[in-house]
Amino acid sequence: QLSFSQNEAVDSLQNLLKHVKQDSTRLKIYVELCEICDTEDILKYGVPAVTLAENRLKGLSQNNPLWKFYLTELSVATNNIGFYNMDHGNIDIALKCYNKCLKNYELLDNKEGMATALINLGFFHDNEGSIAQALNFYHKALKIYSQINSLPGIAAVQNNIAAIYSNHGNIQKALDYYHRSLK
Repeated sequence: QLSFSQNEAVDSLQNLLKHVKQDSTRLKIYVELCEICDTEDILKYGVPAVTLAENRLKGLSQNNPLWKFYLTELSVATNNIGFYNMDHGNIDIALKCYNKCLKNYELLDNKEGMATALINLGFFHDNEGSIAQALNFYHKALKIYSQINSLPGIAAVQNNIAAIYSNHGNIQKALDYYHRSLK
């Protein structure tokens, strides 16, 4: 459920969307709406964002400054669509979305994006009971966050790893990772 201020922001962006003609601005609004809307509305904004970004990417070379913008926005929208599908039990679609995000962020050499995609893949595999795969993705994300010195990212991943160990009865390892996340 959205807060009053989130509802105001959604309303404002929806109104703005009615008047904006420039594709890059429309895309930015769709993606922002994807980020702040209620989960049930993600596809309402995410699908047009993906369509717009994919259409604009056609024919753009990686040397074009707009390529990076459109691919980044496509990745954010795709990630949100993955979240929606994960939340609704459409696991095959969620997995495709998360893998597509990872591939795009690798093309962009966006370390923060790669780590986020790896966390989502870890969460996906954790929910599916593939603990070894979940831990593998989480450790890859942890490595990236360590490389870019993202302390909040490091702490979040260590918490996720600790939760897996805790849920599977390995209390000592869980405590170790929980302790690390507090540093």
